Amino acid sequence: MVDIAQLPTRRPFHRRRKSDPFASGESPKIDYKDVRLLQRYISERGKITTYRRLAEHAIEKLAPHFPDLKPAWTGEAPLPGGTMPGADFNAYLAELRREAPFLPEATARRLARAYGTEARTILRGARSLSDLGEAFDGGLTAAEVDYLVAREWARSADDILWRRSKLGLRTGPESAARLAAYLTRKAEAA
Repeated sequence: MVDIAQLPTRRPFHRRRKSDPFASGESPKIDYKDVRLLQRYISERGKITTYRRLAEHAIEKLAPHFPDLKPAWTGEAPLPGGTMPGADFNAYLAELRREAPFLPEATARRLARAYGTEARTILRGARSLSDLGEAFDGGLTAAEVDYLVAREWARSADDILWRRSKLGLRTGPESAARLAAYLTRKAEAA
């Protein structure tokens, strides 16, 4: 007969420890009632955005090896497009709609959500949809594509349709091909 106590046992389950950016003593204590503090860490769509704190922590670790490194500055700096007065998205959207009444409401909302106050850079000088250049599916225009290439280093149709936005979900193959051709023409002209 086999003695059960003598049988090999399963290796105990060990959980991997995950790094928590808020676990260090240097991290701020987050009070869920402190809306102003929470706004620093939660995007408008509810995503927790601790990447700045993580980046600053990495720089702190590297600082001893780079004596000329300047101190952290991103913690209080607004993100590009994040300078909406009073952080009031609805007021900003209404203002953008007044400035560009030719934009379909869905496009104005998408531009405001994706680019914040930088949406004005995309729309600069436009008085009609045709002023924004070639139109692709999902409200994407040549003006937005040019902005993405110049400011966000987009290089391909897939980069624009899937990584910089999710417009690929609303873009047909013909429009994606036209976008790729547009980007090729722009690259060749540069």
